Amino acid sequence: MIAREEAYHILKQVVIQKQYANLLLKNCTAEAVDMPLITRIVYGTLQHYRYLEYQWADLIKKRPPEEIVVLINMSVYQRYMMDKVPPYAIINEAVSIAKKILKGQYAGLVNAVLRQVLTRHTRHVIMENKAEKLAIETSHPVWLVHMWRKQLGDDITEAICHKNNMTPPLHVRVNPLKATLDQVLSSGFFEISDAVLGSLIADPKIVRDEMFTSGKVIIQDENSQRVVVFADVKPGEKVLDVCSAPGTKTVQMAAIMQNQGSILALDVHGHRIRLVESLIDKSGATIVKAKVADATHLPLSIKHETFDTVLIDAPCSGLGVLRRKPDIKMTIQPADLDDIQKLQAEILNETCDCVKVGGKLIYATCTINKKENQLQIQNFLSAHPQFELIDQQQYLPHQSDGDGFYMAKLIRVSEI
Repeated sequence: MIAREEAYHILKQVVIQKQYANLLLKNCTAEAVDMPLITRIVYGTLQHYRYLEYQWADLIKKRPPEEIVVLINMSVYQRYMMDKVPPYAIINEAVSIAKKILKGQYAGLVNAVLRQVLTRHTRHVIMENKAEKLAIETSHPVWLVHMWRKQLGDDITEAICHKNNMTPPLHVRVNPLKATLDQVLSSGFFEISDAVLGSLIADPKIVRDEMFTSGKVIIQDENSQRVVVFADVKPGEKVLDVCSAPGTKTVQMAAIMQNQGSILALDVHGHRIRLVESLIDKSGATIVKAKVADATHLPLSIKHETFDTVLIDAPCSGLGVLRRKPDIKMTIQPADLDDIQKLQAEILNETCDCVKVGGKLIYATCTINKKENQLQIQNFLSAHPQFELIDQQQYLPHQSDGDGFYMAKLIRVSEI
């Protein structure tokens, strides 16, 4: 019961107060033994939120307050998508939560709705509009489904939407500054995901093992790792990472550079720079210096420098990481994308002068939106003829077990 109460509290904060599920789970004070159940209920309910509500919406005339919707949805999730939870237990615990936390309000409604919905088969989504049907089946905003269908086509959109509701593997990479691949594989915690890239899939228990706590392996999505390989940094280079937090790509660059050269890692928030500094210390990336700075208004001391490589791991809508952050589906609005595109353009315009002639500008996002990706780079090139695009790649989540990523490599060919 305590685990389900905790899951309910977290879900309510995410859905109603728009807080971040990953941070709430990270700071959860529940017993360690309860965390797998809490995590599964939270992420599972968020992943399938619209579909879960569809399962019982036909049973009532008026939609109840959102705190009741949250409670019913998490109960329906346990019934249809978790094994070995009997319906009577789900009903009893939901009613108890309603009585205890909600002071008895709507306890009767919760009881009546769950008794009906938990004793019948799942409702198939029947709609003529294909976009709306897919949006409900996979619990995506319908505007997002329309956008992807326009940009990517129907088949790819459907594949991405379904993939977003699957549990992603835990990808890690070996940190060559502290261990070899053979040493890591001998631990038995890992299997090879991509032999060429050197990406591994880890048992989640790794987070409590010395391999992780000492920095011998770094948790990092497989396609996130590809961004740094794509950047092609070399030992001895001078690198600027303008949106570096939490630092996984930063320390990967240091490893590829064999701790030779220099990396200046920036982020606008002090608490996020502390995350970068912590990872620097753990990974042994001694060539990295972290500093608080706004990439839209760089300090003059940095603007007057030039670098061999500038990496912009840009803030974005995060539409490529919905498997890991399903709460984005709950909160993202079309207007948010417009604001983010403006911010990305400001960062590109502000930092491009830091690239030396002959140097590289790497732009990357973890989103699936051409306006933030291909069109953003197209607009930048139109305004900055001193740069040339030499390569761009888009990784979509349905193509592999990695997140959705876009990356572009530009070379500065002249001063102006």
